[in-house]
Amino acid sequence: DIFLLKTDSLGNVEWWQTYGHPTRLDYATSVDLVEDGGYCIGGEYPQVPNSVVQWVVRTDSLGNMIWEQQRGLPLESTFLASVMATADGNIVYAAGKYSGGTDQEHWPQLVKLDTSGNELWDKTYGEAVFGTGFFSVAEVPTSGDLIACGQKWYQTDGGFPYRKGILVRANSDGDSL
Repeated sequence: DIFLLKTDSLGNVEWWQTYGHPTRLDYATSVDLVEDGGYCIGGEYPQVPNSVVQWVVRTDSLGNMIWEQQRGLPLESTFLASVMATADGNIVYAAGKYSGGTDQEHWPQLVKLDTSGNELWDKTYGEAVFGTGFFSVAEVPTSGDLIACGQKWYQTDGGFPYRKGILVRANSDGDSL
């Protein structure tokens, strides 16, 4: 399960919450504070064996779940969602979107959700390649542009795979700059 804990400035526990299902391996890799004092949490969980879905949880200031969104279909394998609250009060997450092919290829992906969890846009960048996706996203304070970083796998002529970093700057509508 995902575990969220709030402490005071001295480290005393104020509250804690868990999210998920007791028979599932739920993962969270990012959390951010939203405008109203609540939290957005990003991660993934297995939907069926060998398949995971992106998972975004939105809570109030006491950690009570307001909504959750899962993205992905059975037999897809997506990259986990790395969340960030934006200055306009919405949530953006970075991930990898499954291409639908047989080689577990992914596009680097950014998704923007409104305060109710509704999709505002879903953008992919470059080409779909095995092991490709974004790990993190940040907002440029002065412009609202987004910067995402991740990895792309490559195959050498000798058959040895290697990775290269990828970096994308997009405007607040997700359009690549």
